[in-house]
Amino acid sequence: MARTGWGTRLDRRDALRTLGAGAVAAGGVPTLLGDVGAATRDGDRTATRQSDPRVVSINSPSDVGVSYSFTVTGTLQKSRHVPPGLPHDEASIDPEDTVSGRTAEGFTKGGVDSYRYTGSIESFQATDCGVANVWVDDEPRDACALGARPGFRVTHARGYGGGESDGQRRDGVAWSALPTSASDVIVVGRRGDAAWALDTAGDADRWNRTYHSAWYRRNPDPVVEDGFKFALPTDDGVVLVGWIYDDGPISRQYWGVAVGPDGAPTSGWRRTLPRPRNSFADVFYDGIRAGDGFVLVGVTNTAGADDERHGDGWVAGLDSTGELVWEHIYNPAGTPHAGWNGDRAHDEFLAIEPARDGGFVVAGETTPDPAGDARGWVLSLDADGARAGDEGIYSTARPGDDYFTTVVPTDDGGHVLGGVAGDAADLTPLEYVRRFTFDAEPGDAWVMKRSAGGDVEWERTFDRGFFHAGVRAGPDRYVLVGSRAAQPWAVAFDGNGDRHGELTAADVPSMPPTGAFTDVASGAGADLALVGVARPTGEVLDGWLVTATLAG
Repeated sequence: MARTGWGTRLDRRDALRTLGAGAVAAGGVPTLLGDVGAATRDGDRTATRQSDPRVVSINSPSDVGVSYSFTVTGTLQKSRHVPPGLPHDEASIDPEDTVSGRTAEGFTKGGVDSYRYTGSIESFQATDCGVANVWVDDEPRDACALGARPGFRVTHARGYGGGESDGQRRDGVAWSALPTSASDVIVVGRRGDAAWALDTAGDADRWNRTYHSAWYRRNPDPVVEDGFKFALPTDDGVVLVGWIYDDGPISRQYWGVAVGPDGAPTSGWRRTLPRPRNSFADVFYDGIRAGDGFVLVGVTNTAGADDERHGDGWVAGLDSTGELVWEHIYNPAGTPHAGWNGDRAHDEFLAIEPARDGGFVVAGETTPDPAGDARGWVLSLDADGARAGDEGIYSTARPGDDYFTTVVPTDDGGHVLGGVAGDAADLTPLEYVRRFTFDAEPGDAWVMKRSAGGDVEWERTFDRGFFHAGVRAGPDRYVLVGSRAAQPWAVAFDGNGDRHGELTAADVPSMPPTGAFTDVASGAGADLALVGVARPTGEVLDGWLVTATLAG
């Protein structure tokens, strides 16, 4: 989930016009399961990931010695590799150059020191970075900038509590942000058991409202809860899209409310969709405006879904009044799930972005084997939501579930995908719609670059974390947000997967250290709006809005 187009209420399709021509290639189904390395596509084509382990090499002039140290996010070991063009047969391996876990320290004077590593370079220091020569994967790099953390400059931060009920504090959860002007941001989520939305320009809120569904008003019970997951622009306001959760029959149903410029509900919008009586999981996680209507993605357990317990991936086209025009339900091609009812079986779409060919790219998770773990799932669709031929299933080979929560178009026609690798918490994204659990380790944050043809160009993982959302933040810059070590966390990547800044709760005034960023939206220039949750005390959550600029 990410919102772009600060300055106007516009379709994210418009934002892609700045990315140039080209189209997502159609083709077969790349199967990238198993160990990092080679994989097959179209039966006979090899799709290889960027060299992993990678290699960093350090050199200095013969008359100047340089001490250095650096830390990587993955594994690290010494190497005799020499970059092309240097007059050395091999790099030196000296006992005074040490490797301790993910950190290396050494000294070079005229020679070459090289190290193989996985992941990315987290930090790099040298006693004279202007003299040191550094290569990463045989490409010259600026030693003074390598591993630098220019970071984010926070321009505004504000927390929103959930209020009180019967003398008890209630949760405040901020799920998503939608910029509507150069200064205004719509934030949506929930406060207590009510859906919540506000239009804010920093410290001044234009409106701040809670909403309840007709189902809630008929059943004012503690097990019933309303919430909003995201907002979409209309010609004269926004549509707030969320769910009705009833813990009695354990059901989750779509609910949408159209509001005007003052946040007041407007008439003429269909707030629920007719579903079969036995359907108990009909939830949208993301959506975009498409022409005069909308395309939403999520999961449904409606008639025709193969997975009888958790449902299948759901894509629905709505018109300007919220009426259902078309819908498709999907599981991966060639993996019928008829009759499945295991707790670990999941097929659902968690993110959608426009494609350059006029269709859409959706991402989420699937379970190819009913006894196995979930895998990241990417599918190309045409303008009417039908399969467009390009599909991919991806895995890190870690034990536990892998899934994508966000898909971001890249400048070269590919996509950056973010999510979770090796989720061992046994919590599905469906459950995260309702609440967060920070005490359980979710796995590793996972980011991957997928080419226009479906090949994996690079991927990175970061322990004890997850990514919730991402956005293109400028030429060759992509910001992903989530949580790491139970702290709100944002990180900027370039097109090669190298980090160019990080933001945590420690960088945000007064923000509690435990929580997560749940969405990020890009604005004019370098402006970013990040929303999330933080836990100030006990188990109660507060919603947060943070605006920041990204250096570099």
